[in-house]
Amino acid sequence: MNKHLVSTLPVIILAGLFTGSAISAENKEMPKEDVIDVPAIGEGLCVHNLFQSNMVLQRDKPVAVWGWAAPGEKVTVSFAGQTQTATADKDRAWKVMLTAMPANVQAQKMTVQGKDTTLTLDNILVGDVWVLGGQSNMECPLTDIENGALVPQVTIDGT
Repeated sequence: MNKHLVSTLPVIILAGLFTGSAISAENKEMPKEDVIDVPAIGEGLCVHNLFQSNMVLQRDKPVAVWGWAAPGEKVTVSFAGQTQTATADKDRAWKVMLTAMPANVQAQKMTVQGKDTTLTLDNILVGDVWVLGGQSNMECPLTDIENGALVPQVTIDGT
């Protein structure tokens, strides 16, 4: 038997086993209590739950803002000197794209205006958005990083 084939055969078999288990896991039906078929949307004009007051938008990248309104309703989003308009389609969905913005430390307001309703999101910054996930062993206090002390150390006794 070919030496190369003999040395790669275990890798091929393992790859086949893992691929097969991944396929069978994909075909497995999820319990219905864990499935959200429709996002939570309010009546009338609303934005996706990702958009809140006190949020940070990613700098130097276009920003999509979306939500729902009455079918055919014109929706205007204003933020950081930009104004974009969309029309809600028959399933109520609308989406606008804001152009890339530089980072800034000045809190700004986003307004989302429909026919009869105006939503206002306050205290929005543009900067770097970090999405972290993992386990508790991923903790790394900023004070452990060189020049990372952002606030004075506070002890239990207040000193």
